Amino acid sequence: MTAAEWAAMTGVPAEVIAARPSRSAPAISPDGTTLAWSAADGDLVRLWTGRAGQDGQPVGRARSDTVKQLQWAPDGRHLLMLRDVAGDENHHVISVDTLTGTERDLTPYAGVRAGIVDTDAARPGAVVVTLNDADPARHDLYAVDLATGDRTLLAESDRILPTSWLVAPDLTVLAGIQAQGDGSTDLVRNVDGGWAAVLPLELADTLVGERANTLVRGPAGTVYLTNGYGAETVRLLRVDLATGRYDVVAEHPTYDVETFVVDPATRAVQAVAYSGSRLEWVAYDPTAGAALQAVGAHGGRDVRVLDQDATGARYVVEVSAPHAPSRYHVLDLRTGTSTYLYAARPELDAVELAEMEPFEFDSRDGLRVHGYLSYPPGAGRTALPAVLLVHGGPWKRDHWTHEGIVQFLATRGYLVVQVNFRGSTGYGRTFREASRGEWGRAMHTDLLDALDHLVEDGIVDPERVAIAGGSYGGYAALVGATFTPDRFRCAISVMGPSNLITLVRSFPAYWAQGVSALFRRDVGDPDVDAELLWERSPLSRVDAATRPVMLVHGANDPRVNQAESDQIADALRARGVPVTYLRFDDEGHAVTKPANIVRLLTEMEEFLADHLTSD
Repeated sequence: MTAAEWAAMTGVPAEVIAARPSRSAPAISPDGTTLAWSAADGDLVRLWTGRAGQDGQPVGRARSDTVKQLQWAPDGRHLLMLRDVAGDENHHVISVDTLTGTERDLTPYAGVRAGIVDTDAARPGAVVVTLNDADPARHDLYAVDLATGDRTLLAESDRILPTSWLVAPDLTVLAGIQAQGDGSTDLVRNVDGGWAAVLPLELADTLVGERANTLVRGPAGTVYLTNGYGAETVRLLRVDLATGRYDVVAEHPTYDVETFVVDPATRAVQAVAYSGSRLEWVAYDPTAGAALQAVGAHGGRDVRVLDQDATGARYVVEVSAPHAPSRYHVLDLRTGTSTYLYAARPELDAVELAEMEPFEFDSRDGLRVHGYLSYPPGAGRTALPAVLLVHGGPWKRDHWTHEGIVQFLATRGYLVVQVNFRGSTGYGRTFREASRGEWGRAMHTDLLDALDHLVEDGIVDPERVAIAGGSYGGYAALVGATFTPDRFRCAISVMGPSNLITLVRSFPAYWAQGVSALFRRDVGDPDVDAELLWERSPLSRVDAATRPVMLVHGANDPRVNQAESDQIADALRARGVPVTYLRFDDEGHAVTKPANIVRLLTEMEEFLADHLTSD
């Protein structure tokens, strides 16, 4: 039986969805000659290197069950990646010598969270990292020698957000985004070891979006900054660090800037992307624009720039669509040529996958809300059973892109409904700030209004709707089960908080100046707003729950403690509500291991079959 015949009968198998990509997103060496990628190797993955159009070769003993943020070190010899332990998010920076296969932990400190800040080709022997070993709530800045692992302190944190440091090629610390006590932030510059304010910013504009805290060195004493300062949408600004004066490089009247590409040699902006219903590139360099347009023209797919060499002459790009998993190319801007590399999931090429279509509607208070519908292949478009799949964050958004969970559900006959409810990023300040104080209220009614719109259009059967999601989406699922149980046949909460008071009080220490501050400002502070937070907590409404609930949690989750699922599982069972509970001892804030994903999907399929589609 072919893959297509199997999918037509039963949907894409869980094992196919759960399998690691045959090859992952590639990274290009600083000189542009060599690519690196990770590839499935049984239950693990192995690093590979090779040239475009060639098969490549494995890199020594570099094996792991996960490879995060794979990139070349500036010397063009070593690869860098992040590794944690069973999802605890205390990442270590790992270096792998591509010639010898030798692996070195550059940040070998237990219980410490490290991050890669900078790999400038002008200083090939060092990588700049952050570490919170001196204080869990503080991320100090270090240069680490690739050859010896020795580290040199460049600057103490002083409330600089950990992914916002800007460092010159000579290791001089130039600037950063500094958290202020009132929940705002400032763009600051380094003056004799101290900080001088350059531009006042909003905390939300520096913590949310696809390129959070984006600060990139520009030409002649300037920096590029994506921020909503002085505008309705997040714009790309070029700021003079000495004077604070800025020019608007790029802006859109409706959508935020999602990402941009800078020429490493000239420091000029080559292209900027906005994310509406699809990803929209605007080119400032005609050569870059032509190359991006050419590679994206085949099959109506979106193009994302993943990496570039030290000269900016070569891009590594991902080309994908919801029904077409990622394919990778190298674009040579000098010649205008595109070299195809490989497909991430070739096993899905023969399978009819679900199309994803944008839709929009007006919420009950008049806010225009957007989302996506993924229709079951061959199942028609009327009176469909539906899974309302709610994204996490909530300061993120759903995109027109390939997602395994969406395809898994759609190929089993469910319409998958994804809503970018108020607070989702990409749609400007007014839309984002409409979520303040609205957890469990307008953020939830946006979801209900989406269903009402689809029911009115005859697309969704109102008697066969499930709500599901992870993180904030898990919270939304629990709200659906407890606040509006009559609207959903069942709910699936993956790592979802059930008590907003205990959630905030268990946040990791390194969130104190970032996510925790934003949460306390825009959702509630348990020391001040305990009554409000309890009223918006699903745990406070368990007496109203009647429909089956599935809970999923990782024991090592540092963001949403496992106790959030434990406590509502106990409360629901005490009420006689059917509860299915999956706990993974070797996972964190996501289920990542193939065997665990298979178990999760299998249980989810059975749960939905029992409670959503059965009479």
